[in-house]
Amino acid sequence: MHSRQRSSVVDATLRELFIRNVRTEQAHRSTMLVLLFHHMNELQRDFKELIDFHQHGIRIRICPAEHLLELYDVTELARQTRIDDWITLQNAEKHKEQFEHFYIPNLPFSAVSDLVSFNDARTSIRLLLWALMKGRSVTAFSQGADPYHPVWQEADLHHGNAYLKREMKQQLQKVRGLGIRLIEKEEDLLQHFLNRTEKGVNPVITADTILNYAKDGKRYIEVDKGTIITPLARDTAREYHMEIGEKEGR
Repeated sequence: MHSRQRSSVVDATLRELFIRNVRTEQAHRSTMLVLLFHHMNELQRDFKELIDFHQHGIRIRICPAEHLLELYDVTELARQTRIDDWITLQNAEKHKEQFEHFYIPNLPFSAVSDLVSFNDARTSIRLLLWALMKGRSVTAFSQGADPYHPVWQEADLHHGNAYLKREMKQQLQKVRGLGIRLIEKEEDLLQHFLNRTEKGVNPVITADTILNYAKDGKRYIEVDKGTIITPLARDTAREYHMEIGEKEGR
């Protein structure tokens, strides 16, 4: 099949899934956009956590990032993820306000690089940057971009020199600094999201949060471990000479 014909079929399939799922009423507590990227180590995971999220009342909508569907068949991806609620990047950007959580299950090096360089030319990265600036929950499973994770040894891709691995790890830490929560263990993923949907408290510090504290004359904010602090919030805190500290023993 020619690439143009293939693209038309893919767009039509995603459009049909999108329309069908919009019409389906579901009593979910929150909606998560799962951005699925192509990865150099391919898709070597079973995405079991997506079903776990779904079963615990979190609505999952999967959005294929740029070029993914040029390499994988959408029907096969739906079978592999076991989720058939899919949405195009264009529709995801158009309806981005509906998503409370943004999740990357296969974080690639290219996404890491684009995020730390604020490359909003890519729709997927623009969505994530918007979510961070909006104070939404943005989470990534870090094994795909962590050169020291055992998955790279299993793929025989662990022979890079120390400098290469150190640079990769530093880039990953910069992503964390942007406010993206990095989860290292698959078994921690479900509890992480349940904590955010069941507590009823938004674990995010935004610029507005800082401004409200500043109006009350406060100069120190103590937050729980794992609280997301947006980049704009950090800038605002510096502007008002406010310190943000992490609670001990949390």
